[in-house]
Amino acid sequence: MLLLRSLLFSTLAIGLWGSARAEEKAAAPPPPGVVIAASPDAGSIFVASPSIAVLPDRTLVVSHDWSGPGMHTTRTSIYSSSDGGQIWQHLADLERQRWSTLFAHRDALYLMGVAKSFGDIVIRRSEDGGKTWTTPTDAKSGLLLKGRFHTAPVPVIVQDGRIWRAFEESESPKHRRRFSAFLISAPEDADLLDAANWVCTNRLAFHPQWLNVRRHEWSE
Repeated sequence: MLLLRSLLFSTLAIGLWGSARAEEKAAAPPPPGVVIAASPDAGSIFVASPSIAVLPDRTLVVSHDWSGPGMHTTRTSIYSSSDGGQIWQHLADLERQRWSTLFAHRDALYLMGVAKSFGDIVIRRSEDGGKTWTTPTDAKSGLLLKGRFHTAPVPVIVQDGRIWRAFEESESPKHRRRFSAFLISAPEDADLLDAANWVCTNRLAFHPQWLNVRRHEWSE
């Protein structure tokens, strides 16, 4: 329970501290738990998309991306803690990685999301606890699907011998939030960087008559 509480407070601290406006940050007390990352300019650069994984040796690894009008690149940062979340070490900055989920699988650490906002689906692998990562340059190295895709740090699930993750496809730049939801999956013993090992379900568009909502879309 104490470990889970520490994970929760540490992960929440990323979003709370990073998205606060500059003047509020100066006046308000720090958030609960341990601050892992803070924005250098909270008014225009936001700490977003937090994800956390626990390695077999109980090391904690956290990722988040940077967003906002002050960010001109697509970047995700990686941190780790070996003392239950009290002290954190910055490990890596990954360009062209956004809205991503960390997960540990078969003695390796993975990061799965998109290359940019409404971009290709990509996955990376680290075999040293998050210090160094593969680069998704083609279909054999983690570039899984080209197109206009949206997501968030949603769970990665292993069920009945397969790994599953949800995404949304964006129809066009003109209707960028007209999403169709689908799942992508691969055998759990496959090379997860090889696009040939992944398959997709059919896309499911949102019918406006299903629910009385203001925005007719699937999201995250």
